[in-house]
Amino acid sequence: MKVLICGKGGSGKSTLSALISVALKNLGYRVLLVDADESNLGLHRLMGISSPISLMDHLGGKKAFKSKLSPSFPKGPEDAIFSKRMSSGELSEACLAQADGIRLLVIGKINEFGEGCACAMGLLSKTVLSKLDVADDEIVVIDTEAGIEHFGRRVDAECDMVLGVTDPSFESFMLAKKMQEMAEKADVEIF
Repeated sequence: MKVLICGKGGSGKSTLSALISVALKNLGYRVLLVDADESNLGLHRLMGISSPISLMDHLGGKKAFKSKLSPSFPKGPEDAIFSKRMSSGELSEACLAQADGIRLLVIGKINEFGEGCACAMGLLSKTVLSKLDVADDEIVVIDTEAGIEHFGRRVDAECDMVLGVTDPSFESFMLAKKMQEMAEKADVEIF
């Protein structure tokens, strides 16, 4: 099962992602925690570990990633990056950190002034999730960036469930309503 956690900035998405990962591991599941938030630098700290190299950097960085995509159109970008489906065990160990049996995969981060938008990270998140096969005893928890851009990039369509996190503000409730509408269009259950 793939569970995507989203909501307004500062609502507790990363904290909840870490806590849910620990709870699921304690229930006997194998857990892959995916850090798909290109701006927040602290998820690995919540897990008490050092951050692994990001998958984007492991693939050569944004420029190399984009150059792999150019020849892929009209095939589709997913096939240019990962040509076949994979299990979480096939992810490169160089991109994974472990915390008490929970594996952490960081998609990518904005590292430099002026490096451009995070579009490549959104596409890489969608690609990884679309190609990732999950075993019955495994749960993938995806911590996303603030807001709803991941819905616009169809990242949520690759998941089995969306968990919306809110705080007690008007903006948060308005965003929750929008997330519910978008999840319904993606045919993904939202809580």
